[in-house]
Amino acid sequence: MRAARTMLIAAGVAFLGYGGWLLQRWQSPTQLRQVAEWAAGGVLLHDVLFAPLVAAIGWAAVRWLPRSAGPAATAAVVAGIGVISVSAASFAVLGRSGDGGANTTLLTRGYEHGWFIVTVTALLIATVTTAGVMLVRGARGRRADGTDHGGR
Repeated sequence: MRAARTMLIAAGVAFLGYGGWLLQRWQSPTQLRQVAEWAAGGVLLHDVLFAPLVAAIGWAAVRWLPRSAGPAATAAVVAGIGVISVSAASFAVLGRSGDGGANTTLLTRGYEHGWFIVTVTALLIATVTTAGVMLVRGARGRRADGTDHGGR
């Protein structure tokens, strides 16, 4: 496991370095400033809004929902935050804020379709995962004679 983790970290650092190299090589200083603004905005959005929101929802779910609802609550939070994150990250292209700008190749396709696919996929994965966990839990909770022992 340690070797796999080390390889994944090395690959991530390599991709990050390559992306940085591409940025500095092909982008103007104005475009680099815009990239930095978007990156800083994403970090702030995550730290100020998303992380506290997920923590609050998780705390409320653990406190007020029955234990059997755990998989469904977890899936709902993960899918919901995933959809919100994808929507926030794609706000500029969904709103066409760069349309008609200096870079005519920026908005060349229908990004709404891709956003919809990502959203539906996140919700579908959350639903299937929840159903699978609940089925496994239900099967484990039954006795050999078919009765439920009523435990958690």
